Amino acid sequence: MFRGISQRFASALFDISQSRISKIFHEIIKKMSEVFVPIYIGSQCFQRHNIIHNHSPGWVKLLLPNAAAMIDSTYIYIQKSWNFNNQRKSYCQHKADNLVKMMAVMLLDGKWFDVYGPYYSDGHNNDELIWNTLSDDNVEIYDNKDLFAQRQQLHTTFTKNDMFIGDRGFSRCKGKWNLYTPDSICKGEAQLTTTKANQTRCITRVRNAIERGFGRLKQWKFVDCVVNTEYVPIIGTVMRILCAVDNAYFSELVEDSDDALTNAKATISNLQLENEVISLEANTSGWKKANTSDISSIIPSYNDEDIKKVCGEYSLRIAHAYLGHIQQQWKTYIHRDFASTIKVTNIISRYKTTDNPKKHTVWIRFGQNKLDGIASYCTCKSGLRTAGGTCSHVTAALIASKYWKNNQKIPSFYTTATALFINVLDCTAYKERNKNRKMPTDDDETISNTVSQTSLSEESVNEESTDEESIDEKSANEGSMNDELTNEVASGNNTNDENANKNQYNLRKRPRIVYY
Repeated sequence: MFRGISQRFASALFDISQSRISKIFHEIIKKMSEVFVPIYIGSQCFQRHNIIHNHSPGWVKLLLPNAAAMIDSTYIYIQKSWNFNNQRKSYCQHKADNLVKMMAVMLLDGKWFDVYGPYYSDGHNNDELIWNTLSDDNVEIYDNKDLFAQRQQLHTTFTKNDMFIGDRGFSRCKGKWNLYTPDSICKGEAQLTTTKANQTRCITRVRNAIERGFGRLKQWKFVDCVVNTEYVPIIGTVMRILCAVDNAYFSELVEDSDDALTNAKATISNLQLENEVISLEANTSGWKKANTSDISSIIPSYNDEDIKKVCGEYSLRIAHAYLGHIQQQWKTYIHRDFASTIKVTNIISRYKTTDNPKKHTVWIRFGQNKLDGIASYCTCKSGLRTAGGTCSHVTAALIASKYWKNNQKIPSFYTTATALFINVLDCTAYKERNKNRKMPTDDDETISNTVSQTSLSEESVNEESTDEESIDEKSANEGSMNDELTNEVASGNNTNDENANKNQYNLRKRPRIVYY
């Protein structure tokens, strides 16, 4: 499963028939599920007392006191089924592919408690509904007996006062347990408030462990590649085996160290701290554009370790990518009333790909010694945060400021990632050139169409006037003929009554024929 060797290749490698390979594989899966798995995952392995005292790091309990475990789901891609009903239910519109979902519960130290599924991936099987099914006390009917037994273990191990940590997909879950979930921006708002941003930071700092855990499980080729539909009945069993192997032989994803506890205490102390930069520097006009040499006296001396300590490791990696993302458009400003603050503008958001992308602005207020007492504000959605480190835009500005302080050129980061795409072609230049070339042609066509329409309208007017003149002539001639006939009738010529009636009929009829 780790190497992704196919059954046909294994048959040729060991000189065994494919049917024998398949039989051995299923026998091993069954034996490991019965003997190996209960030792390392499930309620038999993790008792409640053991979870609280041995699998709950102190710094995590300090940030989220009532948290007991983390929950999330992952995808396993499968082939299309020839059963149209199964194919429709296993098609995920979010991923635009056929797949099944596995719901996992991870303890706070990174150990897998259990994994549930597989589930379909349509709209009726999203994270919210899956967790509601698992956490609802009233749901007792399950088609899968193994899944029912696992659910019973979940309810036996965790009490009603325990809280789980989830992503935004679990925000509206209703069940036995409450959840810690990141806050979302409300309608009409551009940013999270300081309180929401700080609380969200505490949650995401802990919850990233389950994301890294899924990444480690996907190193097994069996679940990383597209799974044959013949293995769908045993996907849940295979995932439980892989989680048990991960608990038994791999290192813990979350460490309970003194540094982590110190950082957690600093985060807690800043949770209620309001962002003063937005009310002072950010709302003040009169900022003057400055060169990097002008702001060198404002920036204190610090190194990469100081930045990592203040901002965090993940923010540091994202900031390095931002420095290579059109950094030449950055502009710096200073203000005479704020001698220790700099302003950096035109930091292009990495989420925008339009011709007019969104740009962020950051304000950084430096302290007296290195980065102690630093305060910042950014216009991004998490820019009001005062606890748990800064956003990646502020971190990028801090890294750039370190080089501006020493009048050094900012080095290129992730050069390998850039070089890997050196042979990838881009048609954007051709599209823009072709677009500019068509613009005058379109104008000429518009002018010619206008001229032709004008000439056509003039011709139509002339034709209408000619038709009106011909109609007038005909009506005049017919009028004279009618007068002659009327005079003949009135003068009493030698005509009988029948001819007179006939002439009168023609007098009444001819004008009608002309006008029609």
